[in-house]
Amino acid sequence: MALHPPRAPFGRRLFGYRRADVDDALDRHRREIATLRSELDHLRGVDPFAAIGADVAGMLRALADSVGQTRERAEREAAGIVADALTEADRITADAEAFAESVIDEMLHDVEPRLDRANAARHRVARALVDVQAAVTTALEAVGAAGEIHLDLTVSEAALDGPAPVAPENGSANGSTPASSAVTAG
Repeated sequence: MALHPPRAPFGRRLFGYRRADVDDALDRHRREIATLRSELDHLRGVDPFAAIGADVAGMLRALADSVGQTRERAEREAAGIVADALTEADRITADAEAFAESVIDEMLHDVEPRLDRANAARHRVARALVDVQAAVTTALEAVGAAGEIHLDLTVSEAALDGPAPVAPENGSANGSTPASSAVTAG
């Protein structure tokens, strides 16, 4: 006579049945089988201590299953903790990058107008120097026609950074001025 236990409903999951439901059903059936064997042995007059080895083996199997389940659960929890830590690290990195970008943008926002003003001032100074040079050249041409005075005016960037050149005194036949200009009579 075959033993057919009633069909137990097992909860489904992604790759089959829930292991805990199957393990519970198997444990129930093992207990029922052990109870039936015990009753059968008792009815046959068999010594009840003869089945102790099977009971111990069953307990060891149940213990091994429990340890396996505990390890699987610990591995899942560890994987979750690692995933959470990586997500948090990514979030912290993104926040730090965004903060650094905002600081750089703010610095550029502060520096750009200053650079624009400095460039505009440099252009104004350069235009003024060109205008002064043209005026001096025109004046010297007018004076040169009267007395043949030659003036070499060169404006360098070093002259922009240093003190203004000193103009030659009137009546000097061979006056010497700073390196940026020289006047000679001819």
